[in-house]
Amino acid sequence: MNLQGDISPLTYGAVTQQQVTAMMGRFKELGMSQVLPAHALSMLNDYVYHACTQAGVAIAAALGTVVTGFCLSNAPGSGRVLIPLEAIVVPTTAPVGIASMGWGYSYHASTLVAHTTPLVVRPGLLGALAAADPKHGLADSAATVPATQVAIRPIGGSPVATGSISPPAIVYGFDGMIALQPGGSISTFVLTTAISAMIAMAWLSLPL
Repeated sequence: MNLQGDISPLTYGAVTQQQVTAMMGRFKELGMSQVLPAHALSMLNDYVYHACTQAGVAIAAALGTVVTGFCLSNAPGSGRVLIPLEAIVVPTTAPVGIASMGWGYSYHASTLVAHTTPLVVRPGLLGALAAADPKHGLADSAATVPATQVAIRPIGGSPVATGSISPPAIVYGFDGMIALQPGGSISTFVLTTAISAMIAMAWLSLPL
């Protein structure tokens, strides 16, 4: 197998290129090294967006339509698919018991999410503090989703110590295994024990 490629200067702007070194392994696998971190090119090409609560927010207990904590929604008709990349959950209150957290999913093809407490969504390439175009995703610390949520994933490492915060932070990687089509939303919930947390999420916004 022959490989041929060009090496171009690393730039960002209208056209973003990356210097890549490729090699073949003994088992015919293709190995590649890159200059930038995993999502840097996606960010420079205006595909990465993020939002963060501005304080600790109480996370809604059980699954229903009322969401508190963090909710990412993809509006019907957005023409985009949203792929969560990473969430950071930092508890701000000590639970009175085991505070098992998770991600819930809701979908409705036409009904919008009611945005009770919207968060500002910004592009990964930080510049002005203005909000991003809503087509790239909407985030809330409190919202009402149009259909009852179903649990899709637990958040491993949820606090378990009574009267303390342990662990102090949880970094949750989605690894590209979840995508929100228009009309879909993903949000935090707790099974039984209430807890508050500061929560941030980053995601890809790609055209359908």
